[in-house]
Amino acid sequence: MMTFDEIRTFCLSLENVIEKPHFDRTAFRSKRIFLTHIPETYHINVKLTPKDQDLFSLPNKSVIYPVTNKWGLQGWTTIEFNQLDDETLIQIIETAYQIAST
Repeated sequence: MMTFDEIRTFCLSLENVIEKPHFDRTAFRSKRIFLTHIPETYHINVKLTPKDQDLFSLPNKSVIYPVTNKWGLQGWTTIEFNQLDDETLIQIIETAYQIAST
């Protein structure tokens, strides 16, 4: 399982990604924000399409689930990253990055 520092390193290794605060959260963006993290938690939020959100959450609904408001309907997804294997987490982050980069 990845730590948040490892997630940060991975995000910053992606082309044209910057880290910049977004309100009380750490945020990573290329053209748009694709991942946010509330400090001192094991939760990240990523921006997926609603279809990708459904696909990724299907086998892990207690670990990957829509944000509980209108943002969740738009694809914003909460991930309990300390409960998820690295391969799936990286795949989700890469998907969010690709969406934000187009």
